[in-house]
Amino acid sequence: MKSMTRSLAVSACMLFAANSAVSDEMNLYPLQANTCAEVASPETVFYPLHCGWLLNKNVANEAIALGDHSQWRIARESLELLDDWEIGDALVVSPNYTPLSPFPYWIKNVRTDKSVLASLFLGSESYGRNTHWIIHVDQQNQRLFLENRIGFEVDHRDKHLFTKWEYKDTVIIGTSNTWFTPYDYILINTTRNQHVRVKIY
Repeated sequence: MKSMTRSLAVSACMLFAANSAVSDEMNLYPLQANTCAEVASPETVFYPLHCGWLLNKNVANEAIALGDHSQWRIARESLELLDDWEIGDALVVSPNYTPLSPFPYWIKNVRTDKSVLASLFLGSESYGRNTHWIIHVDQQNQRLFLENRIGFEVDHRDKHLFTKWEYKDTVIIGTSNTWFTPYDYILINTTRNQHVRVKIY
């Protein structure tokens, strides 16, 4: 599958323009889910592990952009929910478990507590300041490390998807939104347009 990851060279041609973020290296990935809205700010680079923020929205084109410059198509039935979404709002991505849906993800606005159906059509900015990518893959033990030195173990149910993941693949971190499982995060591989359920180890 052709890579969805955007290079810096073509970023000017994309749907949205983005301002540079200012680094705040004291906010090193707190993991508490309830802190997402408290720290979200367009001026902050480091977020809770699973949180992003709204960089831009274009209702006419049925699309939004997140802080990592990933771009998402929004289902028409969800568009009216974007009316009160504001730039800088904290967002969390989770899977849509409805079979065969053309919109495989939910994006939840933490402030408004409203979720929209979405599909990823352009991946994160390559090696961007708010982008995550793989620096090590251990296929035998179904584990990987990201550039932030956090390690994840892949749910055995998703082993068949993980087999082709590689060094430098770009990923987006979300939540699995499931009960009674230790695999409470997902990694969306934008290079391969698929996601797996994971836990931190």
